[in-house]
Amino acid sequence: RERAVFLIDVSASMRGGGIKRALSVAYPLRFIAAEVLVFDSERMPPQPIELKNLDDYFKVLWMPSGGTPLEEAVEYAVKEARKLDAMLWVFTDEMGNIFKRDNIVRIPSDVPTIVFNCSPYPSEHVVKDEGHVVVLPTASIDTVKAGVATLQLYKKQTEGVVPESVVKQILTET
Repeated sequence: RERAVFLIDVSASMRGGGIKRALSVAYPLRFIAAEVLVFDSERMPPQPIELKNLDDYFKVLWMPSGGTPLEEAVEYAVKEARKLDAMLWVFTDEMGNIFKRDNIVRIPSDVPTIVFNCSPYPSEHVVKDEGHVVVLPTASIDTVKAGVATLQLYKKQTEGVVPESVVKQILTET
C-alpha cells in the first residue's frame, strides 16, 4: 500500500500548536494521500477536504473547534482505507473522546496505521502494541523523518506498516 487516508483531528484541543504540527507533516506528505478527512464533534462522519495548496492549508489551520470523537472517526476512516486499499495516517493529539466507550481506540490489524501524535506529550488512547500501528511524535517533518529512519534502522513494527517505497519518499522528497 503506497497511498494513505489522512484523518486529521480538528477538535478544539488541536487549536494552535497541535494543528500546526499536524499540518507541518501532512502538507509536505500530501502526495501520499488517497483521501484527506477532517473531524471534530461537528464534522461527523469525517468530512473530505482538499489539501493541495496553501489556501487549503490555511483553511484547515483555522478549523479547530468542538470535541474529539476519536474512536468513531477512526472507525469511519478504517472503512475508507479498506475501500481504497490504503494505509491510515491519523493526525491527532489523542485528547479525550467525547463519545466515550472505553476511551481506547483499537485499529483493526488489516489496516496498517501511523498515528502522528501532535501533542507535546505521549498518550495512551490508541493501542500501539498491536504490531500494525506505529506512533510517531509530530513536532515537525524532520521529527517524522527521524522517526521513520529510526524505525527502519531497527525494523521495529515497520514490516507491513510502512512500505519501503513510502519510506524512501518521506526521507528524500520532503
